[in-house]
Amino acid sequence: MATQTEIVNMALLRLGETRFLSNITTDAVGTIRDSRAIAALLIWETERQATLRDFNWPFARKYALLTLESGTVGVPANPDAIFQYQFPTDALFVRRLVTCEGQFDCSPPPYKISKSTVSSGRSILTNLASAMAEYTVDVTDITEWDESFTAAFILRIAMRLAPGTSRMTEIVQSCQAEYQALIAQAVNRAAAEAEYTIASGAPNPRIRDIFNRALTLIGVARNGVQVDPELNFIVLWPRLCFEEERDTVMREFAWPFAKKYATLEKIAGDGATMVNHDWAYAYRLPADCLFARRITTAKGKLETDPPPFERGRVYAFTNTDEDLTITMTASTWTTAGTITLTASEDLFIETEAGNEYILTDGTNSVTITVNGYSSATVVTGTPSVTVPIALRATPLDGWTRQYLGPLIFTNWEDEDEEVKLEYTRESTDPDEWDADFFLMLSVRVGAILAPGIAKGKNADQRAEILWNQYRTVLSQVQQRAGNEAQPEQMQDAEWHRDR
Repeated sequence: MATQTEIVNMALLRLGETRFLSNITTDAVGTIRDSRAIAALLIWETERQATLRDFNWPFARKYALLTLESGTVGVPANPDAIFQYQFPTDALFVRRLVTCEGQFDCSPPPYKISKSTVSSGRSILTNLASAMAEYTVDVTDITEWDESFTAAFILRIAMRLAPGTSRMTEIVQSCQAEYQALIAQAVNRAAAEAEYTIASGAPNPRIRDIFNRALTLIGVARNGVQVDPELNFIVLWPRLCFEEERDTVMREFAWPFAKKYATLEKIAGDGATMVNHDWAYAYRLPADCLFARRITTAKGKLETDPPPFERGRVYAFTNTDEDLTITMTASTWTTAGTITLTASEDLFIETEAGNEYILTDGTNSVTITVNGYSSATVVTGTPSVTVPIALRATPLDGWTRQYLGPLIFTNWEDEDEEVKLEYTRESTDPDEWDADFFLMLSVRVGAILAPGIAKGKNADQRAEILWNQYRTVLSQVQQRAGNEAQPEQMQDAEWHRDR
C-alpha cells in the first residue's frame, strides 16, 4: 500500500517531474523546505475529502441508525421538518436516507443538513421516523483505500500542484479529464463488484433485461452503456417509477398470465335498501386485484349487456333503526383493551375484520376497529380512545359502520347470490410474464427514458417513434390473444331452439 510520500511523488510524476520527495513531512520543514512538499501537505486533507465526496466509494460506505435530537409528530423540530437527527460523527457526506425500497427507491425521503439547535455540530432534518442513513465515512487511513480511490486522489493532487510545478498549461485540463474518467470507471467497477439489490417487490434480475432492451430500442449500443456512467442501471432506475409503469402495462390488456376469476364477498346490500344513491350492493374487492375487468354472467363473453359496476372505497352505513342497537362490554376500556360489541339482532358478517364502528350517544363517541368475529350478533375490537363512561354497557342506536378497503359497487346479484369478477391480478414476478408483456414494458420504459438519453436533436422524435411502437404492440397483442383463444360458440336464438 502506497504511503503519503509515494502518493505525492506519483502526482509529481504525472506532472513530468523527475525530482521526487524523500519524505513529505521532513522535506517541508527545516533547511530543505521543499515548496512542493509544503503545498502537498496544505492541500492533502481538502483534496482527500473532495475525492471521497465525488463517489460513493464502497470502502468508505456505511449505514447507521440516526440519533434523534428533537422533534415528535405532535411537536415538530421546526416548521419544515418533524425530526432533527444528529449528524453522524464519522460521516463526511450523507448519500441518502434508507427505506425498504433500497437504493432504487424512485422517491427517497427528502432531508436537509443544518446546524444543530441542540449541539455545536450539524444535524439532519427530515420527516422520516426512525431514520437510517447511508453515508461516506471520512477515511483517513491510507491502508483502507482501494486502488481506484488512490489513483483518483493522485490526479486531484496533480491538478492542484500543476500551476506551481509544471510549465505545461494544458496539464490541469488533462488531469481533470483523467480524473472524471477514473470516477466513471469506479462507478462501473462498483456495479460489477456487487450485484446491486433490486427494490423490494422486484428481486428478479430479469428486470435489468427490460432496461437493456429499452436502451437498444432507443439506439444505444452495448459499448455505449459500458462507457457512459449515465446509462448504468443504478443511475437509470430512479428516473422512472418502475412499479407504476409495470402496473400501467398490466392494466392495458387482460394478460392471460395475470387473468383471474373470483367470487366476491358481499359487504352490504339486501336488494331493498340502496347502499348509496347509485348502487344496491357493495362487495369486497379481491386483495390481489389490480384492475377489475367485468362481472361475469352465465352467458360469458357473449353477454351483450354486461352488469355495470364501479370501484370505490369507504362504504359507510349509518343506522336509522332505533330498535337495532349495539352494546359495548369490556374488562378494560382503554386502547389496550378488547371491546365486545353485541348487536340486538343479526348484524355482523364473517368478513367483518377491519371494519370500523363509530358509536355515539350524540355527545360522546368512539371508534371500534373490529378484529374478531364470533357470530352474527357478536364481534370484538379495539377502541380508538378510552371508551367514554356514558357509552359503556349501554345499548346504542347511534352507530355507523365503515368499511375502509377497496370495493366493487353494482346493482347485479346472481340468482345463486354469487357475483363473480374477472380481473387482472397484480403480478410482480418477472418469471410469470410472457414475451409480449416483456416487449411492451421494454418499449414503454424506452419511450420514457428516450428524451433524456437519445443523443442529438432526434431525442423527441425517437420517443414519439417508441410511443407509436407501444400502441402498435398493444394492437398486435390484442389480435394474437383473439387468435389464440377458442371463441365461444354462438348460441341459437330462443325461437330456433324451441322448434
